[in-house]
Formats: sequence, structure tokens, C-alpha cells
Amino acid sequence: MALDDALTAAIESARDGHPGATFEVEGGVFPPVKVLADDLVSELFHNLLTNAVTHNDAAEPVVRVSAEPGPDAVEVVVADNGPGIPEGMRSRVLEKGEQGEASDGTGLGLYLCREIVDSYGGSLDIGESGMGGAAFTVRLPRQED
Repeated sequence: MALDDALTAAIESARDGHPGATFEVEGGVFPPVKVLADDLVSELFHNLLTNAVTHNDAAEPVVRVSAEPGPDAVEVVVADNGPGIPEGMRSRVLEKGEQGEASDGTGLGLYLCREIVDSYGGSLDIGESGMGGAAFTVRLPRQED
């Protein structure tokens, strides 16, 4: 799967669905790398981008996406300027049925993201973004050329 195509499509869809939010691509373009994934990778990034806006309390939500290829994996970071996720909640929001403190969702979105990433042999971590909100780091195995 071409990661740059999947990320670009997910951002375009998120922009269409959330015209009041700003979606930035760090560096302007994504690196042209392939990852060991299938069509669900688009759903993964769509969920992360939508989540970054839906749970954002900033007057002008900003979501910044970066992709950094390494020798064996590609690291994609979806960061926002929202309220973030308290450290004690970070692993819990990835569990089935768990919701953030102010969430009115089903508690399945981030769980499904984790399940998709796990199925590819990757990882999903939550931290704090440089903008003060949450940063979701997705590591996906690279496909050998």
C-alpha cells in the first residue's frame, strides 16, 4: 500500500468533513513509501484525523500530520492543538468501549485504530503534541522495494 496516497486521501476527506479545521502536512508532502497494509489503513487515518477535530476545543482546530520513513518502518504522527489526553487515560482510550472524559462517542474508534495497526504488525502510541494537544504515533512496517 502506498502510504502517501492513503494519507493524502484521508486528509482530503477530513478537510471536506471539517471545513472549520486546518489540516497541515509537515514538510508539504508525504514521502513516497509503501507499507505492509491494506485498504483499512485509510480508515485508520480517517478515524485519527476525525478524532483530532471532534475532540478539539480550540477556537480553530489544527491537525498536523507528519510521516518519517525509517529502514524497517514508517512513523506517522497525527498531532492536534486540542486539550490532549491525560497520561493516565492514554492506554485506556485504546480499549474497547472506553471513552475520553468529554467524549460522546461509542468508544470504538480508537480501539479499532489499535486493532488495525496491530493486524499490520505495527504500533499505536499516544503522547502530547508540540501544540499542547494529543499526538498519535503510528508505526507501520515498510514494504521492501
